[in-house]
Amino acid sequence: MTKILHIITRLDMGGSAQNTLLTCKDLCGKYEIILVHGLSLESGMTDLEKKIVEDGIDKAKAQGVKVIPLPSLVRSIRPVNDFKALLSLIWLIYKEKPDIVHTHSSKAGILGRLAAQIAFVPHIIHTPHGHVFYGYFSPIASKVFLWIEKLFSKFTDRLVALTHGEKDDYIEMSVCPPEKLLTLHSGVGIQQFLHTNGNLAHKKRSLSLGPKESVVAENVSRA
Repeated sequence: MTKILHIITRLDMGGSAQNTLLTCKDLCGKYEIILVHGLSLESGMTDLEKKIVEDGIDKAKAQGVKVIPLPSLVRSIRPVNDFKALLSLIWLIYKEKPDIVHTHSSKAGILGRLAAQIAFVPHIIHTPHGHVFYGYFSPIASKVFLWIEKLFSKFTDRLVALTHGEKDDYIEMSVCPPEKLLTLHSGVGIQQFLHTNGNLAHKKRSLSLGPKESVVAENVSRA
């Protein structure tokens, strides 16, 4: 069975984390899945959010995903921690011998892909979950991030964009050859929304919506 090792900086309520967790759960069984993640200390989650994330991790484990927390893997730039994380990832990859390493988000994408390259992993995939080449940081910082991504794309077999617009940006900015790019839209788990007990007409009135307007979903969290 093909072994895939996923690496992400943190598991929280963010889209990249939830997307990665869903991917690991849904592919487990068809592939041998390992998920390496940081401790999410920088996420500032509420107790309820932490509980939801922990429940998601427990469900992934129950489905057969091997989950490995890596305390040194943090989102912010911390040279000492980053070096420790790199060494830990190299050792872990040598130990697990995955066929594929799939990294998620910028920081994990840098450390994870470098570790995979050093450890001679056959196939390396990276999903940025949105780029930071403009609109987030100063022009100089944005150019540095763009240069880093161009460098690391040289030993990335596939780069996954979440939208066609993101893919177009990578092509326009010459991040990597078009044949390396793949667009995969994020999926959403809809099971929890399929059956509702509320009164739809009443709910529309409470939201100041007309009878012909649509309600996509309502998510009510209870502590």
